[in-house]
Amino acid sequence: MEKIGPLAVSRTKKEPGIFEKLDSITDKVVSDKGVFDLKKKIPMDDMASFYDQTDILWSEKFYYDVMKKPDPITKHSNYERLIREGFLLDLRTNLRGVEVLNREIKRGYVIFTEIHCPKIKGCKASFTQKTERSRDYFFNFKVAGFSGGFGRSVNVGLGSTINITEKCLAIYKPIKVQIEECFDMRRNKKFYRASILKFEDGFNHQQIPSDDCYCQTSQLRLKEEGLNSNEHHIIESETFDTFIEKGKTFEFGSSIFFDTFELGAKITIETKKTSKYSYTLNGEQTYYSFNLKNHHGRHWTWK
Repeated sequence: MEKIGPLAVSRTKKEPGIFEKLDSITDKVVSDKGVFDLKKKIPMDDMASFYDQTDILWSEKFYYDVMKKPDPITKHSNYERLIREGFLLDLRTNLRGVEVLNREIKRGYVIFTEIHCPKIKGCKASFTQKTERSRDYFFNFKVAGFSGGFGRSVNVGLGSTINITEKCLAIYKPIKVQIEECFDMRRNKKFYRASILKFEDGFNHQQIPSDDCYCQTSQLRLKEEGLNSNEHHIIESETFDTFIEKGKTFEFGSSIFFDTFELGAKITIETKKTSKYSYTLNGEQTYYSFNLKNHHGRHWTWK
């Protein structure tokens, strides 16, 4: 990383998980506003992730009516109906039958951003967040907990330019995680819950192995997945910039990585200032750039 300003990092904020959100519900709601507020507080997708991560059938109604048989018009309508029927209050009662058997603290990391560059001689890429002061925040970076654990968020401005040549790089943030072995007494089943205790100081980086990188995905697969690509026919060499504009939100599934295992995690990035990617493509060569859904920065294929 080439420093071009001070590192800007705010105090972290605790982001409640499913267990804490459910504990805050006291009454059954029937009004449209009450249902809307609860659906916003505990989104259907977060509830579905909770079911997948714990692998426990907490409610047959939710599992079959919402996850397996969504409403043909809007997948949210069945969830709204269950909220009116008191599903969230019932689930809160069920979760009070969970016992923590063991608790340990582990250090891991989460991917903050990625920079992708064609692996062709002379190709370069860079990512820039230029800060003027220690409160120049470019991203709000939020990591959700696993299996209903609490998450954490932080505002960040790197104050750096990261330059790479002929490779793809992941920038990651070290974190401290509390992992709990839990036992659901009602269903006689164990599951693991993870909560984000702390974002550690600094950022690190590592090269992305080719097997884990989406670059060089075939044009046929891009079309099958509904991804549009832009063609760049380079005669000699060309440099161009792309920007992550202020006011954008990117939400995607990722992982919390540990030494010997990983846990799924939802990452949310909200942009507060405009960041810049620069790419230098070397010719004579045809390149195709594309963006994965809810990811920022370009991936590349070439021929």
